Amino acid sequence: MIITVAFLFPLVCWLFAVRTVRTGWVVGILLALLAATGIALAQGWILSDAKVTLMVIITFAAAVLLPVGIVVESRRPGVPKLSSLQGRGAAGMGLSIFYCVIGPAAALVAAWLVGINGVPATTPSDREVLPLPTGLAVVSNRDEGCGGGSETYCTRSIEVHGTAGQSPDEVARELRDHLTRAHGWQFTLDHGTWGACHDEGRNLDRHQVCADVSDDKGTVIVTLDASDRW
Repeated sequence: MIITVAFLFPLVCWLFAVRTVRTGWVVGILLALLAATGIALAQGWILSDAKVTLMVIITFAAAVLLPVGIVVESRRPGVPKLSSLQGRGAAGMGLSIFYCVIGPAAALVAAWLVGINGVPATTPSDREVLPLPTGLAVVSNRDEGCGGGSETYCTRSIEVHGTAGQSPDEVARELRDHLTRAHGWQFTLDHGTWGACHDEGRNLDRHQVCADVSDDKGTVIVTLDASDRW
């Protein structure tokens, strides 16, 4: 809710500050597009691998577009100068100044915190494993949720079966080979468990996802983990 309000706030500022139709529509549409994109990113609907990075960029873009629109409007013939604004226009100017100071500052703080603590962890997608090749089938695919103490861990468990007559070791080996070929996982054996980690996301959104392939009493399970330090 707070993030939605934050992305809509520049548009509200503009609705108070706008004084001409043409510039009002152009800047208003651009701010609305920025707000819609920011909200879609925050909800995880689009570009989840660059979510935080793009949200910071959108905040700065709105903080630039808003004063540019106000200045451009003030230079049009017949439009009162900024120094003579009153009522709604003055309120729009005050709100715009507030946003242009607080918005980028908050975005910088958020970027700094993400740099220290990592992107807030979410349960890894099953796209890290699926689809499976012919002969392997998913028996269960569970989002185990997130938990932990000083670090938060989010886990997904995928149980995999092979064809009739395949031993768990054969299923696990075939599964590891598939994950290496199709998804780039480079597994190593550590204390009886085959594990691998790789980086995902871009810029501020870069984070590590790890996968373990284990044989639990004859059942082959892939465990995907992501973590943060929030």
